[in-house]
Amino acid sequence: MNKLKLFLKKFDEDNDGFTLMEMLASITIITFIIAIASPNIFGLIEKSKDKSDLATAKIIAKSAELYISENENNLNSNPNKIKDKGYCENIEILIKNNYLLEVLKPQDKKFDYFSLEVDEDKIEVLKTNDEKEESLFKIEKESKDDE
Repeated sequence: MNKLKLFLKKFDEDNDGFTLMEMLASITIITFIIAIASPNIFGLIEKSKDKSDLATAKIIAKSAELYISENENNLNSNPNKIKDKGYCENIEILIKNNYLLEVLKPQDKKFDYFSLEVDEDKIEVLKTNDEKEESLFKIEKESKDDE
């Protein structure tokens, strides 16, 4: 027991804590590391949001392509179903017909929703808000002359 008391007494005598200079140096090093790492982390977050939006756009476009190919005879025989933007007027049709479960909002906070434009030449998915839209993914349809 005496040895333990001697050890603790010696430990208390030698332990003065950190000096002010050691603390400032530590804080400076930590701040410098954070300053270097922060832009990289925020850049990775933005890239992952863009990739998420692109993946969602691809799923929407492929679902629309499948919907059109499976319903082409029905769509061609009923011209009232073909609107200004084509066969698949909006994404809700895909959800209602179980080609999509749901569509989330874009991860990019500048946009409010995804929109779908379909015409004879292409299927295009866009990120949209009231002022602007940005194309994310496009499927060019094969023309009948190519076949």
